[in-house]
Amino acid sequence: MDNKLTYAAIVKNRQELTTRDERYATLGEAGLDGFWVSPPQMTSRSRSGPVFVAYNFLDFERAIKRQQCILYAGGYLPCAQFNLKLDDVLKRAGITRSDIYITQALHFLPKENSPRDPPRDLLRRSFCKVTWHELRDRRVIAFGKWAKKMCCEWKSDFELLGCFPHISSPHFDKIQKHRLVTLLKNAAPDCVRSKERGIKLW
Repeated sequence: MDNKLTYAAIVKNRQELTTRDERYATLGEAGLDGFWVSPPQMTSRSRSGPVFVAYNFLDFERAIKRQQCILYAGGYLPCAQFNLKLDDVLKRAGITRSDIYITQALHFLPKENSPRDPPRDLLRRSFCKVTWHELRDRRVIAFGKWAKKMCCEWKSDFELLGCFPHISSPHFDKIQKHRLVTLLKNAAPDCVRSKERGIKLW
């Protein structure tokens, strides 16, 4: 097995991702490229906390429209349903966004005419070239069927703590929320110890 990539190398891998499929765009095409694998890592890039893996960051049209808001807010849209529910979960668990690491299985932004199910080769290439390197030897939580599918396929290389419906979906009910909060509370002591040791963002 090759040596573990540095964060800078993983960012470079993401920046090198391209596709001829015009139904998908890159972060660069949306004006959201930077020294991160995914924009939420502006605030959620813990070296030791659990890794949250969702399907993708945003659709291309919304990313273009809300670009400045995303960058100003720290890499995410605070009023989006996903983030409202995520903030509630983190608060109940007694941790913050800086205690977790957020990434995606697909590092492309779907356009309005994109299919509901992503092309398998595009998803696999994105995950293997980028996400897999982020997850190696980490504790991982997957959200949504595509993140779950890819994480389950490669889980021998990291610790898959659990799989959940997408946080903003109706399937993420009170039972799922309680399960996630409990899981994060169990992981919280590690986050606290990391803070006490002065471990900074990766």
